Amino acid sequence: MVHQKHAVIGLTKNTGYMYAQKGIRCNAIAPGGVATNISSSMENVSQFGMERTKPVQAVDAESRNNRGSCKAALFWHPRIQAF
Repeated sequence: MVHQKHAVIGLTKNTGYMYAQKGIRCNAIAPGGVATNISSSMENVSQFGMERTKPVQAVDAESRNNRGSCKAALFWHPRIQAF
């Protein structure tokens, strides 16, 4: 997943650079994890893996509730934020 986000960010930067002089903006929103119920369908879950990911899940809890992505989208909306 990291390589896909890197590609989107690279494409966004390149597009922004190429069209900036024409007043065209290019922004990307690349959220982290998103809250789903996928764990309810998981079988044979590694307890070691679950314990190792707990610190990351705790830090990333705010972005998983999707509000962070919505706030970012509103911030970059052209009617709300002037160029």
